[in-house]
Amino acid sequence: MEAYTSRVRQCAALAMIALGGCNGDLPAASFVEKLRVLAVQADPPEVAPGETTSLRALAVEPAVSQSDGAAPLPISALWLACRIPAGVQAAPCGLDPSTGVPEVSATSAPPLCADDPSASLCIVGTELSAQYTPDGAAIGSTGTGQLLLTLTVADDAGGATGCLTAVAENGGLPTDSDHCVIALKRLTVSTPEHLATNPRNSNPTLVSFDLTPNGVDGGDEIDLIVDGGTGMFTESGKQSSGYKIAVDRAAGSSEIKSDGTYESLILSWFTTSGSIDGGRSLFAPKNCDSQSACPKVEPSIESSTTWTAPTSDMYAKTANGEVLFWAVLRDDRGGESWLAGSASPQ
Repeated sequence: MEAYTSRVRQCAALAMIALGGCNGDLPAASFVEKLRVLAVQADPPEVAPGETTSLRALAVEPAVSQSDGAAPLPISALWLACRIPAGVQAAPCGLDPSTGVPEVSATSAPPLCADDPSASLCIVGTELSAQYTPDGAAIGSTGTGQLLLTLTVADDAGGATGCLTAVAENGGLPTDSDHCVIALKRLTVSTPEHLATNPRNSNPTLVSFDLTPNGVDGGDEIDLIVDGGTGMFTESGKQSSGYKIAVDRAAGSSEIKSDGTYESLILSWFTTSGSIDGGRSLFAPKNCDSQSACPKVEPSIESSTTWTAPTSDMYAKTANGEVLFWAVLRDDRGGESWLAGSASPQ
């Protein structure tokens, strides 16, 4: 997933960034302190013309007053699909990079993709989940091609359409990243003939999410985070504050590509309190000793990093007495998925 946020304004450049900042003065990319889009999934991430893919987004925000003191409104969403011009770096659908003229506004809207899938720009949906059925307009001479999906989310009175329009009218620069986020997702569309000879990509999946005090053997794990579940931790300063957070992937999540190598898998970690030592980690292959050999060895099942629990003062700022966690898994062909969980002090 690619994302536009006003962090680019702080970096003094218009750029597509992936869930990160530009200098040490900004909050760590793993810390969720305002509205964020952490992941966008198309399932499946590769389709043939006329096949439907299910879209969903991991749009999150802490349930506390944000940095500007404003209470967020419910999240609104707008999905757009468009073709990517050849030789041009993709800008969000609905923003004309050459003229700066908004292509979407409250009074002017493109057709629905369900009504006109061949349109150069169309509306997929207005919820955080949607269904999209592309045609073959993006397919090139190789039998495959890509469409750009743009998700705009907002939690203010202007809503998602107002967010996208404001960005367009500001020359493509975000104007209020606390309440307006634009995320990009590329969807691969391939002919049935191409898919018959090239392995179709599918999304990798995670099956477990653990929180374990450092120094505790795996057999004595006491703090378990699962999707929708909760674990327990000791606040920093009262006892050992270091915890291992780890996930296990499902078997088959790293698929073998047409060149005989395994997909590489990257994990991104996020939390609403405390700090994560290393916001990204790998599922590194084991028992390989060279750069040429490792891609042909299946990646490990587990990936982990270290989380430092919040102090009492930090924890007091969390909502509902819980610290929230997310682990986002991506492969190198556009597949992604995630698990979520929470933990409270014991």
